Amino acid sequence: MSTSSSSEQQRFRLGDWWVLPDRNQLKGEFGNETLEPRMMDVLSYLCQHQGEVVSSEQLLIAVWQGRFFGDAPVQKCIAGLRKKLGCDARHPKYIETLPKRGYRIVAPISSESGVLSTTHSNAEPWTSGSPYLGLASFEEQHTGVFFGRTQAIAEVVHALRELEPQGQGFLLVLGRSGVGKSSLLKAGLLPLLCQTGGFAGIELAQQHKLGARAAQSSHIALIRLLDALQKLGFIDKQDSAEALAKRLEKTPQSLQGWLKPNASKTKALLIDPLEQWLLEPSLSAHAQSQWVQWLQLLAKTRGLLLIGALRSDCYGACTDISGFIELKRSGVQYDVKAAAPGEIAQMIRAPAQAAGVGFEQDPHSGERLDDLLLEEAVSHPEALPLLQYTLAELFHRRQQGQPMLLSVYHQMGGVSGAVAQQAEAKYQGLDDKAKACWSRLMHQLVSYSSASGQASAQRLAMAKIGDDTSKKLVQQFVAARLFVVEQDERDQQQYLRIAHEALIRQWQRLRDWIQDNRTALAKHEWLQSDCQRWLNANRNREYLLRAQQQLADARWLKGREDIGLSDDELAFIDASLLRAKRIRWLRRSGVAALILLSVSTFSFAVVAWRGQQQASAAREDAEALAEFMLVDLRDQLEPIGKLSLLESVAQRLLSYYQGVSSSNAPARAEALKLSAEIDIGKGQYASAQSNLEQAQQLLEQFPVETLASDKRLLLAHVYYWRGLIPYYQGDLEQSKRWWLGYLERVESLQQYQPENSEWQYELAQAHHNLGALARRQQDIGSARYYLDQAVVHKRQLIASEPENLEYAQSLANSLNWQVTLESRYGDLAMARQIASEASTIAEFMLQQQPDDFDAKYKWLTAANITIGAYLDSGDIDGARYLYKQSHQTAEDLYQQDADNKSWQVQLALYQLRGLMLAHTQSDEHQRQHQQLAELLGQRPIDNRRWLRTYLRFQANNECVSHPRTQQDIQSLANWLMSERAEFLVDSSPALVFSLSMSADSELRNQLIDYLREQLPQPTGHNNLYLLLGHYYLASLERNRERAQELLQSIRARGYRHPQFERWLNADLGGDNE
Repeated sequence: MSTSSSSEQQRFRLGDWWVLPDRNQLKGEFGNETLEPRMMDVLSYLCQHQGEVVSSEQLLIAVWQGRFFGDAPVQKCIAGLRKKLGCDARHPKYIETLPKRGYRIVAPISSESGVLSTTHSNAEPWTSGSPYLGLASFEEQHTGVFFGRTQAIAEVVHALRELEPQGQGFLLVLGRSGVGKSSLLKAGLLPLLCQTGGFAGIELAQQHKLGARAAQSSHIALIRLLDALQKLGFIDKQDSAEALAKRLEKTPQSLQGWLKPNASKTKALLIDPLEQWLLEPSLSAHAQSQWVQWLQLLAKTRGLLLIGALRSDCYGACTDISGFIELKRSGVQYDVKAAAPGEIAQMIRAPAQAAGVGFEQDPHSGERLDDLLLEEAVSHPEALPLLQYTLAELFHRRQQGQPMLLSVYHQMGGVSGAVAQQAEAKYQGLDDKAKACWSRLMHQLVSYSSASGQASAQRLAMAKIGDDTSKKLVQQFVAARLFVVEQDERDQQQYLRIAHEALIRQWQRLRDWIQDNRTALAKHEWLQSDCQRWLNANRNREYLLRAQQQLADARWLKGREDIGLSDDELAFIDASLLRAKRIRWLRRSGVAALILLSVSTFSFAVVAWRGQQQASAAREDAEALAEFMLVDLRDQLEPIGKLSLLESVAQRLLSYYQGVSSSNAPARAEALKLSAEIDIGKGQYASAQSNLEQAQQLLEQFPVETLASDKRLLLAHVYYWRGLIPYYQGDLEQSKRWWLGYLERVESLQQYQPENSEWQYELAQAHHNLGALARRQQDIGSARYYLDQAVVHKRQLIASEPENLEYAQSLANSLNWQVTLESRYGDLAMARQIASEASTIAEFMLQQQPDDFDAKYKWLTAANITIGAYLDSGDIDGARYLYKQSHQTAEDLYQQDADNKSWQVQLALYQLRGLMLAHTQSDEHQRQHQQLAELLGQRPIDNRRWLRTYLRFQANNECVSHPRTQQDIQSLANWLMSERAEFLVDSSPALVFSLSMSADSELRNQLIDYLREQLPQPTGHNNLYLLLGHYYLASLERNRERAQELLQSIRARGYRHPQFERWLNADLGGDNE
């Protein structure tokens, strides 16, 4: 065995000279020159960066360790080198000067090893154990063995000098995992700037590091941030960081008033990794934005240098956070590049030199260990953690006073196999009991994001590792440097974590385990987040799990022994299941019993609670009954359409919640929303608006991330109902604003828990609403997009849960909207096809729930739409068959609740369909005419839906038993042309045409002028009703050429409505082809 030292490998050719760094000599044809050690270091460094411009700052860091700043030391050294090399500065042969930039080697260089690496003649000996850190990042105390990043350090310093004032503001350090961001900052940049006098005019008086926050609640993370700011002196309040955090969560804007600038000294706060602070899965979009706002305040605080280290694969997600781009632009960004071959050579050889250790060289083949390491590492420059781990193992496995061995390197599987092989060997050495503990431990140390599909490491408090088997396992993996134990400065507790995420990527067993357990990991992550919110709210029952899927997931997790739920998580699950059990016994009662509970049992429980504040059982019974009435009783009354009874329940609940504590604000908001829904159903929009405003204020007084997921959904629903009121009133822009807010809040929930079907369903509904809105705004492209998205989401949900009837009904609703869209702007054949699917689904739903009046209402809605599609395409038989098939459903709805406004609209439309289908001479037509006239006469025409039905009724009023007189025609025409009647493109032109056919010439001309004035010009969307309107106008004007042109376009769409055919034959004498 022989040993290769780094000095033996450093001989290289520079132009006419041989350079021998180990001897500080230049050998040439005409003699030798001896250099000063620092001069040789400068020359070696310049040669290592051949062809590159090396700045003075870079040389000062690399050779002088940043102890000086200014060009004088460098200039003096360069001048001495030129003299030794025989180089003229004006006509450089070896070293070129680039003014204000630096120096560059211009002579050719050749080396026997192919890669140059510099050594440091003035490097201090390393006596503090291994000079290699394995999977851990370099810290400040490892500066003496941190090599290979001089250029990066100099470039970061240069970037900081661009800040105004210098060295203060925000620095974003970006790079992929394993590239060395953390080590660059903690062992390179910060020690350089914290030394006495600093460097390059930047001196840090103090620094503080905020490390990983994986699986920590936002509350704990905020405490850590405020604690750091107090230690740095930027917050001088005497309150504890925990107390400040509670205040800041209630009033986030308070931070600005707390921050105290420091004009005389600069201090640094490093957040590494930044992605864990901004992209923690439990954070809502609002919470993420709030964290960015706080960071913006810190970046603007005089005297503070805020540094964030961010993984490049997380950059895109961060830019989606509101305010992040502005934060980045306010400071400077540095992208950490992969280490160059020469830099990797330094990382390998320089620490060994400092520690006085060599690398083995095979005496027969001449193969050198450091060359093998370099060759493999250069081919995978992103794998620096693996290289460091391999070097650390080589160092630890050598004998005292001996070099690192080639045999050990080969046994380990080289750089690429070292970590995985060591981890697998340790695992195989465990007994069966320990292997079972290993799986449970992984559930605590690994987190999984469903949104990104990526696993990452998280910390585990050592105090939570209780059994001896687990402790022994941990000790073995810590000894193998695969796990590390670190102490948190704030709480002084010890935490265990995986040494580096490279282990997650490289160890096949762990990768397979993550693949097999990703569902459990994701569900556990959601449970941890919900549990933490419950704990932060002092175990308020409002934060317990309520949704059936959440409860099912909680039971499943509790049954998995290997997951190792904490005591708090088990208590959270038990409390949630107990509450669900209390609700279930209430569900067993019939509707009559439920009504009795609402007026007697509930009242008794409330009295008992208010009379005995300490009687927790009475209070819990009252709250359970209140929640039951709020959700389950409502669910049982709503399908039978009993609005008056629902209203009574809502008012009783509002009265109850006015007398309880503010902690029940979300429940009061739920009651307010229920009351608003009832008011909207009755057309009482003002009171509904007031209730929804109160509900929104109650919910938005809490930071979104502190709300349980069902309360976040409640807030999203408030936005939906607030958008529905202006939608009914015709203020579509206002409606769009609220519904985009609804979509944003639902998307936040879906991103938080991507596999939660409830959130995916809400997302589908949000898209549906915006599609319906866009259609009314005639934004046809957006309407198609949103409705298509809604249908896609709902089909996916049905595919995963085919037994879920709600999904099927909702799909039918979206399909109905697609029918109306295609009927107006697309192809009638496609509209009929979609309508057939929608009505089939609605009919099936009614068969499954024959006594559900909501199902009856939806079946009638689908039937009306499908009958309309049949009529538009001229399929009278199909329309008549479906009309008869849905007759009993219409009768049932009318008898059940004649005051239900939504039902009334569909009943009126159904009767209008019958009027169109019945022959004008028939008794059926007369009966339909009388019923519809009575229904329309019972209520004012105060919204578009009723107006549209009324206009179409009057356009089809051809009843021979009630013929219109000229006075009737004049009166109706006057109303139509007045400001009281809104012009509707899909209804008004047909009535104008119908009246004109029987009006005298004067009135006819007035009606033509009215239609000509009101009718918009055709657009690129080709609205069928707009084409029909212009056809009616051309026919009334006797412009047969224009009418025929329009008729061809209408025919091409497949329009064959029977009323249109009758008018067409009457007007054009049968020339309708």
